[in-house]
Amino acid sequence: MGKEYLPRLLLTGFGSFGPVTSNPSERLILHFRANAPGDILLETMVLPVSYSNGAEPVVRLLYDAELERRPFFAVLMLGVAAGSEVWRLERYGRNFRGDRRDSDGYSPEAGPLISGAPDCLSSSLPIESLYNRLCDKKIPAAISDSAGDYLCNALLFTILNALSNCGSLAKAGFIHVPADKDTAAPNFGVPLFSFPFSMQITAVETALDVLCESYYGEN
Repeated sequence: MGKEYLPRLLLTGFGSFGPVTSNPSERLILHFRANAPGDILLETMVLPVSYSNGAEPVVRLLYDAELERRPFFAVLMLGVAAGSEVWRLERYGRNFRGDRRDSDGYSPEAGPLISGAPDCLSSSLPIESLYNRLCDKKIPAAISDSAGDYLCNALLFTILNALSNCGSLAKAGFIHVPADKDTAAPNFGVPLFSFPFSMQITAVETALDVLCESYYGEN
């Protein structure tokens, strides 16, 4: 099978922001960009921590893929939760944003992300399977009911809403990864919970394996 005929999976992460001077989700994107699995067509994006420029290129790519009849079968979004002691599998995206300033210096008014959209949308990833497989790998994981009120939640909700609006069958969801020793600026200190980057790689490899198995099991 030619590479162009492989099922497409989109993997996204975020760039640096504030004290997170080396975002592990960005480094994970760069790693998998160079070390993609052979049984899927893995496409990757590093997104700015920006309300105006974060989700929009992802939405455009997903819509274009639907129009071209080469849709993605899954969208796995990554972001860092620097204070977390586990890999958080987000169950919901919520139609709400706080007033925290983004990397462009923009401070939004707290309130709905998308007027007229549902209050909450559910991840369509196989979360229970992901959780069980991470636990099998001795990677601390938890299923989370809140992705926060910053750009991670904004991306998750916006993508779930966009996929619903265009009738896409793609599975989509978000994993918050914890910090590693390189995450924060030296003067910010080492995060309270810190994991080796090799464990970050194993966690995402595991998630990609579960998604691939779900795809090939259904097709």
